[in-house]
Amino acid sequence: MKKILIPIIAILILLTTLYLNRQVKHTVTINKPISEVWRYASDSTKATDWSIYFHHISPLPGIEDGKIGSVRRCYRRADESGATWDEEVLVVEKEKYRQLRTYNLQNFNNPVLKDAVFRVHQIYEKIDENTSKLTFASEYIGPMDLEIIKALLPAAKETERIFKANLENIKAAIEQGENYQRPHPYEEKNIFDKQ
Repeated sequence: MKKILIPIIAILILLTTLYLNRQVKHTVTINKPISEVWRYASDSTKATDWSIYFHHISPLPGIEDGKIGSVRRCYRRADESGATWDEEVLVVEKEKYRQLRTYNLQNFNNPVLKDAVFRVHQIYEKIDENTSKLTFASEYIGPMDLEIIKALLPAAKETERIFKANLENIKAAIEQGENYQRPHPYEEKNIFDKQ
């Protein structure tokens, strides 16, 4: 029985790992030039206007916000209580691509998530002079710890929903400018929150 159980557990762990490492992603087309999309979406101070999950982002001391090596903290709540996590900028290709490492997850519904690390991509595509695409993508990169993996199983679907709403908010903000009417409000409650 033990000989059969070990390969089954190994296969389950492998399948779960492959599931978690798949990219969660969503893309939106924005009817504005790529320069406007880049300027808005790469500005940490704009997050309060478009995120349905976190309230604001604060750059941490050190390297200038948005530059390679800079770190910013994302806060779930206005008073900076609740969940937080850090994002380090790893790659910047102006008006094309940004890559972030998300880590140091604190005060989530499961404390094992504090060790989870994700790679986040922001992909900017110029379609023509007045049309752009913006993609948010994320994948779990480690560690391969069974408790973290179990805690993350419901995360992919929810992360995709958040990306979709956030990108629709970004699209509306860029296209509408001063007349911005946010399609998706900030959500006070989420499955990732501590109960």
